[in-house]
Amino acid sequence: MSVKAWAPGHATLFFAVPDQIEDPLKMGSLGGGFNFDAGVTTTVSKAEADEVYWNGRLIEGEVTLSALDFLREKSDISTRVTVHHVSEIPIGYGLSTSGAGSISALLAANRLFNISITDLELFKMAHLADFKHHTGLGSVLAQIRPGIELRLTQGGPGFAIVESFPSDEEIAIILIAPLKTSEVLTSQKQVSQLTEIGVKIVAEAQNIQKDLVTGFIQIGQKFMKNCGLSTKRIEKLQNNLVEIGEKNSTMAMIGETLVILPDDETKLKKYIAANNLKAIFTKITSKKPHVIKN
Repeated sequence: MSVKAWAPGHATLFFAVPDQIEDPLKMGSLGGGFNFDAGVTTTVSKAEADEVYWNGRLIEGEVTLSALDFLREKSDISTRVTVHHVSEIPIGYGLSTSGAGSISALLAANRLFNISITDLELFKMAHLADFKHHTGLGSVLAQIRPGIELRLTQGGPGFAIVESFPSDEEIAIILIAPLKTSEVLTSQKQVSQLTEIGVKIVAEAQNIQKDLVTGFIQIGQKFMKNCGLSTKRIEKLQNNLVEIGEKNSTMAMIGETLVILPDDETKLKKYIAANNLKAIFTKITSKKPHVIKN
């Protein structure tokens, strides 16, 4: 027997970490971004030993395995599992694969073992796994709600104040290269630099009255130019996009990845093809993480 669950990809466009808080459930980042339809579908089945696969390839899967260990501790179940993540988004590009993988694995395992732990408790476990491995501070909190999200206070699920807004806008994501989230989140110098501008950007985001997608991307541009995480390749690509009329793009945090609100999707696709770029076209999602019915 196996159970399948899904969680969305997510791109944080701006964030800040004002305080270092000892309790990981109360620790997190302020910020905002988009959840989108391109995500991770995970199948969990009972096995003799734990194994995690990503699009058919055996991986260490340390975030997923840590999340499942938290579930075992909570439920006193010791059964091992095989986890198959099928992902539309790549690891390391700032698209919250660790959060999507652990959330979907926990939802599936909870149903597989008929434990009946609440979704909120499962989401807390996913947040703890991200925190433990320095792979995210706000991703899980963002991914458990549909659409556009704005994290107003620090903390994990059940602790932070988060606003969310519906949208079904089409977005494009251009993938350049991965960046290691853990290297940024464990560098006090970088965290301090990005937080100084990030706190101001979060306050600015609360004043956007309409067209939130454009507004978030535009203040995301301001954040990327001042946070110390942008790269020359990102900036060159962004300038090239402006030349073809695509002025609404910003960096996904944390990866060499551009999130774009297309002005002319046909022209953008031609540019991507002509320059041999890797890209994903998807929509901001209306779906929450969920178990998939057979």
